[in-house]
Amino acid sequence: MYIVFYIMNRNAPTLTPKLNARLNKVGEQIRLARLRRNLTAIEVANQSGMSRPTLSKIEKGNPNVSIGSYCAVLHTLGQDEDIELLASNDSLGKSIDERNTLRKRASVRSYEKNYNKKINQHALSEARSLAIHQYIAKLIKHNPEPIIDKAKSNILRWSDLNGPNNYANTEWFQILTTYPPNEIAKLISSKSSEAYRLRSSSPFPGVLSESEKDEIKNRIKF
Repeated sequence: MYIVFYIMNRNAPTLTPKLNARLNKVGEQIRLARLRRNLTAIEVANQSGMSRPTLSKIEKGNPNVSIGSYCAVLHTLGQDEDIELLASNDSLGKSIDERNTLRKRASVRSYEKNYNKKINQHALSEARSLAIHQYIAKLIKHNPEPIIDKAKSNILRWSDLNGPNNYANTEWFQILTTYPPNEIAKLISSKSSEAYRLRSSSPFPGVLSESEKDEIKNRIKF
């Protein structure tokens, strides 16, 4: 029994106290992000494709859990873009780059340019999504029934394909069945962080034609 235990744990990472404290903080931040979204641990674990005990280890900053599992939870919480920030602000790397050749400096500038471009593209994508949903909100106010029925139909179809235990689908279906049309229109056209989160899993595909969406997108340029 003791030999088996040794074999199973001989590759476990050994962390310094400082690094372990930082990982614990990451786990706590993930737990707080889940609570701010009013999600239960079971909901997040199911959507992330892992067991409840594994999520508990992540929220405690356990170093034996794979980085892929951490990434899956961040994706479920809508914070997977934070992954790209890891090691991005490396002051030591920047000082080394300053002493490198012109080619390496050019490579750093190219990386920064691409990074800023990615940020701008994200902002542009959100601005276009907002404009599309503001247009859909006007349609809902004018004639809500076919728009809301289409959204419900999308959710039911996705549930048949991917299973019923998707928190975003459940949340949207509850909104569509309990909120009055004017409140739904107000919600999807808002600039609040909550509206931004909800638009990321919008149930309104197919409400507008591709040409209508392209026309709206082409009006939004940075």
